[in-house]
Amino acid sequence: MKDHERHNRARWDRESDRYQAGHGAWIGESPDAWGAWRVPEAQLRLLPSVTDMAVLELGCGGGQWSVWLAQQGARVTGVDLSERQLYHARCNLPVAGVTASLIQGSAEQLPFTGGVFDLVLSDHGAMSWGDPERTVPEVARVLRAGGILVFCSTSPLFSMCWEDAGCSSRGRRSRAEQRGERLRGRYFGRSAEPEGDGAVSFTIPYSEWVRLFRANNLAIEALVEPRPPAGIVSHFYPDATEWAQRWPAEIIWKVKREPHG
Repeated sequence: MKDHERHNRARWDRESDRYQAGHGAWIGESPDAWGAWRVPEAQLRLLPSVTDMAVLELGCGGGQWSVWLAQQGARVTGVDLSERQLYHARCNLPVAGVTASLIQGSAEQLPFTGGVFDLVLSDHGAMSWGDPERTVPEVARVLRAGGILVFCSTSPLFSMCWEDAGCSSRGRRSRAEQRGERLRGRYFGRSAEPEGDGAVSFTIPYSEWVRLFRANNLAIEALVEPRPPAGIVSHFYPDATEWAQRWPAEIIWKVKREPHG
């Protein structure tokens, strides 16, 4: 693995219990919803009928999406770097009365043969915490022709408007920092975002996503910039709802695997 993968794994092993205790039940209340504001899939209509589909969730965390997908009749595989995150997924699945295959691994080097999945899904999971230069080719490799990738990640604009004078001593942005109405960071050249202790997430320009999709035979079906539903306050960004109703805080890409040639 790359250094950032090792650091990301260590971070999530260390913080998984706190994360699931603070957010897991809230996510589980609406498992078929997207992003930090839990915008319902029923509203966005990004997924096909998943019954009898082979579905891969990248960065499955506590498995809330995997539970819902299995309840819809999908054959689900969840992958996560963090063993501790997978522990929570293993606890959540039997409580919901469903099963899924759970595998510890990296989305940058998936442990599967080519063309085995009908749908790949990631909701601020491995498509945010993995290097897109490596994750996109891997997703394209494991998707069948006609298969679909749907993933939610942070909008570049959200990151650019983060009003901070720099990271804290541990590299993390504090909760007190706010998003403003001015561009504070660059757009071109965005990539790895420090998350502390060597861990990183990735935010890249729209044009870089398009380049990677085209290079890997992935045709764009939709680009959605969801707005927070009325009355919803994010557990992750409780002070940013008004901002996110005016500008895109998150983006959701839907792309389809085309046949070679």
